[in-house]
Amino acid sequence: MTSPKDNEAVPKLETGTLVLHLKDLNRLAVSRKSTVIVTSAARGGQRYIAAGKDQEVTRFTFELPPGDYNVHVSCEGYEDARLPLSIKAEAEREQDVVLSWEEERRSRKEGVPDGKGKLLDGRFEYFLQQRAAHKNEFPSHARERALAQKGSMLDADVINALRLTLKAIPDPVPNSSFGNIGSFVQVAPREQNRPFERALLKIPYSGEKLGWVDPATLRVFAVDPRKREFQLIAESGPDPERQCAYAYIDKPGVYGVIGLPSDEAVLETVRMFARLHPGAGKSEPGSLQDRIYNVILYAQDTPGTRTERLTPPGGVGGNVYDFCTGLDVPPGGLPEDQILDGPPPPPPSGMCNWLSVGPRNINGRIRALAIHPNNGSKVFAGTANAGVWATTDAGVSWTPLMFQEGALEIGALAVHLTDPASPLGDVTIYAGTGEPTWLPGYKRR
Repeated sequence: MTSPKDNEAVPKLETGTLVLHLKDLNRLAVSRKSTVIVTSAARGGQRYIAAGKDQEVTRFTFELPPGDYNVHVSCEGYEDARLPLSIKAEAEREQDVVLSWEEERRSRKEGVPDGKGKLLDGRFEYFLQQRAAHKNEFPSHARERALAQKGSMLDADVINALRLTLKAIPDPVPNSSFGNIGSFVQVAPREQNRPFERALLKIPYSGEKLGWVDPATLRVFAVDPRKREFQLIAESGPDPERQCAYAYIDKPGVYGVIGLPSDEAVLETVRMFARLHPGAGKSEPGSLQDRIYNVILYAQDTPGTRTERLTPPGGVGGNVYDFCTGLDVPPGGLPEDQILDGPPPPPPSGMCNWLSVGPRNINGRIRALAIHPNNGSKVFAGTANAGVWATTDAGVSWTPLMFQEGALEIGALAVHLTDPASPLGDVTIYAGTGEPTWLPGYKRR
């Protein structure tokens, strides 16, 4: 006999799907013996473990409850990789896990920084393979593929994999800011036995947790959870295209992402805190904090109007009134006050950091560059076997300047203004023919 409970429908647990693809720094699939551990970022969180055999598995699929997780990948022949990520209910997330070769440690000891020698060698081998496969036929989609790879090399997981180990952590100073979107990481160097060197950090965030925060104002802060202190990293800023914030950091520790409200009433509340310094802690009835909330936020609202529809950041839920009541201001004031008074963010990372990825001894390589003295969008490139080329739109398109000259091998370039009285005018180009054959351009046998 069955009881009534036996016939009741069991509630379905909402989960999301995580698909991990293991790839090397050249974005090629890795199919070595590997182990993947996915751990919930919540305190005492559950672990999910999967293993793959050599030459059999390049991707791993997990069904996970929604939430924040830390992924740890161990793969034979590669350094361990760690990255934080979030899973949404009834959604699939595909994530590349970028693995660094173990030989990078040896490369650094031999004087090649950050394993770039290995990356260059891999790119060189790739171009050789492509050239042999196409038999002198240049693929029509090569430019699109090159631009796609350039974009992927600036992704947060690629940047962090080069120097840092990241672990997503819960908010260490909860209810401390109008601009806290709940993205915090514990940062450590990849090699514990080496002094920490200045590094580029990228912290990913979920767009659903922005709430009323303007993504264009996001900055990175160093956090001291014990003292409840926040310090703005001056060289930090937003990268909304890749949904992350970046910073140049000089030490390990806890870092988080904070921004300014896009709603004018909430932003004016932040400005009022910066001007009046109402003190730390939670608001009490009749306190200066409470009066600021009443004047700026509560006074502008009636049931069912704008502020009831405002969404607090960090995915905490509730409404603006509950948020203000629970706000626990740190001893140094709201951290976003530092954004109001601090320096503007630097240009987005990657715009001026060029890395040669080859080919290094194939016709068409660039041997010299010159830039217009007063217009950075005009650049001149000297090639190994195709003369001088010019761009007037910062590299979007290029035009050849040499056709029937007797020597098209360019090894040096210089420019100066044809008319010094016209600072944005034409330039005279000096092109040195021939190509240097000393290291590192060539290796002598």
